[in-house]
Amino acid sequence: MSTLIANTLQGINTVKRDASTTAININSSGVPTFPAKPVFRVSYGTGGGWVSAGGNNVNKILEFSTASVNVGGNWSTSTHDFTVPVAGTYFFYAQAYFNSNNDNRELRIQRTFAGGGTDYVHTIINAMESGRDQSVTLSDIYTLAVGDKVDFYFRVASSGTNDVYARDDYTWGMGYLIG
Repeated sequence: MSTLIANTLQGINTVKRDASTTAININSSGVPTFPAKPVFRVSYGTGGGWVSAGGNNVNKILEFSTASVNVGGNWSTSTHDFTVPVAGTYFFYAQAYFNSNNDNRELRIQRTFAGGGTDYVHTIINAMESGRDQSVTLSDIYTLAVGDKVDFYFRVASSGTNDVYARDDYTWGMGYLIG
């Protein structure tokens, strides 16, 4: 391991962990980018169609199988969850477009701890105007440990065949490492 102590470093374009791993790029204006920083944006894809919760008050995972962004490959399109690769503080956002068939809709972010156990890190329950389809959104910041998993769920009080609209621009989720 090397130690560098300096007051000023000039002319640096790239900071590397080793010869093959770039940690930071710095452009000519001094703006840094972090090419290996975990980030994802996921959805059902562009096809569209309604998804059912499968029962009244059933917690249904949002089966996001299309990743338009998945730096680090930490979102699984088969298990529909994000596995935390590095301990730190993360931002998450989810949006779901609910059918008007129910006035009690819930969207949640769920965390499963690497050592076992789960909790609902954030929940929104909306009593919406009957007869109107509407989007529900939520976002929050969480401190997570390596190996924790995060996924998105929805629930409705009275499930039908058309509970959530599954298309990229209607129902989707994202997350990224803040630091």
